[in-house]
Amino acid sequence: YGSRNEYDDEAAEKKILLCIWKGRRRRRRRRRRRRRRRRRRRRRRRRRRRRRARTITPENKKGHRRK
Repeated sequence: YGSRNEYDDEAAEKKILLCIWKGRRRRRRRRRRRRRRRRRRRRRRRRRRRRRARTITPENKKGHRRK
């Protein structure tokens, strides 16, 4: 039974390490997501303004004429 006890100890250590890594990963991901969301919101606002300025196309002109 000595070999089984050694295996159980290794498995327990692996489980503990996995729990620690999962906790660290979750904390890091949450922090990164918050930072990314702030950056993405700023970028999206700038892009929307650029798109509104570029909306002069023959297709849009035809639509205005029909109206």
